[in-house]
Amino acid sequence: TNTSENLLQLTLQRLKPIVDGRLKPIFQKANASYPPEKISLIIYKLEKTVELWAFADKVWKKITEYPMTAYSGMLGPKLQEGDCQIPEGVYQMENLNPQSNFYLSIKINYPNAFDLERSKEDGRTQPGCDIYVHGKDQTAGCIPVGDTAIEEIFYLAGAYGKGEVIISPCKFHDAIPEIQIKIKMHWYQRLMQMIRGAILKYDQEV
Repeated sequence: TNTSENLLQLTLQRLKPIVDGRLKPIFQKANASYPPEKISLIIYKLEKTVELWAFADKVWKKITEYPMTAYSGMLGPKLQEGDCQIPEGVYQMENLNPQSNFYLSIKINYPNAFDLERSKEDGRTQPGCDIYVHGKDQTAGCIPVGDTAIEEIFYLAGAYGKGEVIISPCKFHDAIPEIQIKIKMHWYQRLMQMIRGAILKYDQEV
């Protein structure tokens, strides 16, 4: 609707001078042009970190990382409405909400096609929904990063382009970690390969 679009534009205008001042030196330090063409996030649940990647100068560069300010659930994907699990997978940023209860929020497209297919295969009927990257410091399955970080992520996504949000159980190093969910998931290895493949596009060192 026009009203929410207007509100989003007003919020981006309000954030611009604040965020530009903070981000320019951070981008400079990362040897990346500011502003970028678009941004993506890589989230590691075990390490509780959110990496900001930007597409600038025709390459993806890691700009900075933010700590998650709260955490819920355990390692392993989201399977059911109300399980408080943070999803795992390769997602896209969808809507930006300037009127979030958690200051500002970015909705991701969980459940995506992969989640819905696995859910159907497993006979699960309510995989859950409404997963956001947001401000503040509480969660029941979303990714909170605090208010300063969400200002920066929200502004970049709104002004310059929404990219992927990759949520991984952990940094892979050599092995895929032992997860704590003890439900048979014959597809979990395949999901991990998809996540790892998606991260490789950004970070050649995983």
